[in-house]
Amino acid sequence: MFSIFKAAQLDLLRDRFGLFFLIFFPTILCFLLGTLLASMDNPDAVIEPMTVEYVVEGDSAETQTVVDALIEQFEDVEGLDLVQASSLDAARAHLDAGEITAAIAIEEPFAIRIYEGTDSVQSRAVGAIFTGVARITGSYQALVGHYEQLYAEQYAEQAAAAQAAAAQMPQDEVSGGEASGGETVQDATAGANTPAASADQAAAADSADAAIDVDFSATSLVANKEFGISRTMMDYYAIAMIVMIIFMGGFSGGAMTLYDARRQGTLRRTLASPQSRSSIYVQYVLSWVPANMAQVLVVMLVASLCFGAQYAMSWQDNLLLFVMLFVAGQATTSIAVIIGMFIKRANPSLVLMPLLWVLLFLSGTFNKDVFIAGFSQYLPPYALQSAAFDLTLFGRQEAALVAVAVSAAVFALALAVGTVLFNRKKVA
Repeated sequence: MFSIFKAAQLDLLRDRFGLFFLIFFPTILCFLLGTLLASMDNPDAVIEPMTVEYVVEGDSAETQTVVDALIEQFEDVEGLDLVQASSLDAARAHLDAGEITAAIAIEEPFAIRIYEGTDSVQSRAVGAIFTGVARITGSYQALVGHYEQLYAEQYAEQAAAAQAAAAQMPQDEVSGGEASGGETVQDATAGANTPAASADQAAAADSADAAIDVDFSATSLVANKEFGISRTMMDYYAIAMIVMIIFMGGFSGGAMTLYDARRQGTLRRTLASPQSRSSIYVQYVLSWVPANMAQVLVVMLVASLCFGAQYAMSWQDNLLLFVMLFVAGQATTSIAVIIGMFIKRANPSLVLMPLLWVLLFLSGTFNKDVFIAGFSQYLPPYALQSAAFDLTLFGRQEAALVAVAVSAAVFALALAVGTVLFNRKKVA
């Protein structure tokens, strides 16, 4: 039992070529990239000074107040000049002539319509700035509206309570004139205007004013959300290296499993042993578990310890990252073993390598700027990288959990299909 699994591990430890690509090649790659990227850790682009013309479409005092506050906030921002245009048509004419970076129209109650120029980098910057402004303003208005509604509801409740209290007063005290003690009282219609009711209403008004004038930045309603980590280019390339090794190493090594067994003559002897074919095949596939774990750990540890690569912000997310990459590697290996079952004469690694290079190139693994809309996002390496970056940069686990589930399902399905084919097909 597990004799093939144990023999595969011993063969791996004796195989200098295999150990080189499993341990030393990823280590050397980390050192090469880490050394090169240390002097290349620059921004993707430099944003030149921008001039933006704006037009306020509407004459409400509220919108004008927000616009004035916005202009005041941006006065001290270097590289951004906001200029009021005489009209939207004039601003767009200046934009078409290349005289300004962008034109914006501020609509009521508060919405921003952006007209972009020809510079894609500056257009993205302008879009990011004013999209953020619109969303922050919308959130503030939603909070103010909530407090105004809350005040109105509280006032209505207090007024109803005052009227109910007045209605319950004795009839002889609300009918007017003198009461039995010779005291003069107000009639029922003034019950809501008693000193106690007036005090309650004044308190409610003061409370509502305080609620509406609340400093949102000083409450728990607003919290600064930061990455908490100083990111470098090594953080990107460490993930890209692991994905590259998973697909190139997993497919190449997995496809060579049965090819090497045939070439060395061990496959015939193994098939002649008392072990069932299903057990033999499962052991061949599972023999790659230690190697897949090692190749992920080597890159993660070397890039982190030697070059300060940062992954997720918690150990739980880092563990999930490792599990996701390991399960994905095992899924690629299980598929590759099936492919190697059909390639008997040619070297499977040499056959698959060009296809793997093209796959990884189109997935942006070698260059993050390579992206074909409607195609690249459906490639497995791209999906795996996106899930990894969602987890490490933003702490979002959803895509990583989906990747783990899909990879596990692919592994189980490939293992089942491969076992059936291995039992039926002449593989020796």
